[in-house]
Amino acid sequence: MTWLYIVLIILAVIGFLLLIPIKAIISFAVDDSNEISVRYMFLKFRIYPGKKKKNGKKTREEKSEKQKKTSDIKKYLHTAWDSREDIKKGISDILYYMIHHAVTVNELNISACFGFDDAMKTGIAAGWINASIYNFIGLLDRFSRIRKWNVSIKPDFNSKCIKAGIYCVISTNTAHIFALGGIVLKMLLKFLRDIKKYEKNEPKGEK
Repeated sequence: MTWLYIVLIILAVIGFLLLIPIKAIISFAVDDSNEISVRYMFLKFRIYPGKKKKNGKKTREEKSEKQKKTSDIKKYLHTAWDSREDIKKGISDILYYMIHHAVTVNELNISACFGFDDAMKTGIAAGWINASIYNFIGLLDRFSRIRKWNVSIKPDFNSKCIKAGIYCVISTNTAHIFALGGIVLKMLLKFLRDIKKYEKNEPKGEK
C-alpha cells in the first residue's frame, strides 16, 4: 500500500503545480518606464525590457546564416499560402481557447489625460476615446473573463498635453499552457509536413 500512497502524493503535487496561476503583468505608460513580466509562485521573469546585447562585428558564419535564412523565406511563404486555411483554423482555435477558457483578466486599468489647442477637438476626442474603450471593455467582458477593471479618461481643456497608461494583469495556469501547446504543436507538425512536400515538388531551377 505504500507505493499507492506515494503515487497519490506525486499526482496531487503535479495537479497542484498545474493549477497554480501564472500571471502576466503588462505595464505601459507614455513617457514612462514600460514592463512585461511573468510570475509563477515566488518566481518573476522579466520579458521586457530585456538585457541589451552588445554590438559586435558579424562573423562569416553569421553572414552565411543570414543569407541562408533569406533564401528560405520564399519556401516558407509559399507553404504558408498553400496552407492558409489550416493556419487560419489553427489560429482561430488558439484564440477561442485563450479567450473562453485559458485566460482570465484579473485587473485592467486604463487611464489617459489629454488636451489640444482647440477645446472642441479635445471634447470630440474625449467622446470618441470613451466610446471606443467602453465598447472594448464590453466585448472583453462578454466573451472572456474579466474580474476587475477601471477606466479614467480626463480631457484637459485648458492646456495641451497627453498622458496615457495601461496596467493589466492576466492569469492562466500550466494545464491551459499544455493544452495550448498541443494545439500549436499540431499546427507546427502540419506546417513542417507541408514544407517537406514543397521541397519534394519544387522544381530544381527554383532552388
